[in-house]
Amino acid sequence: MGEHLPTPPPIPPAIQKALDYLKSLPPQTSSTNNQAQFQATPFKPKGRF
Repeated sequence: MGEHLPTPPPIPPAIQKALDYLKSLPPQTSSTNNQAQFQATPFKPKGRF
């Protein structure tokens, strides 16, 4: 039963290793998240298009 359903391809070993590593890290709290905040700036065209 269910043999006709597609299955996902296997995860490559290097990607699985990276995912396992990320799972092993302690959870981050908002105070330890030191990523720079993205500052969106509108597009300002220069010259004529």
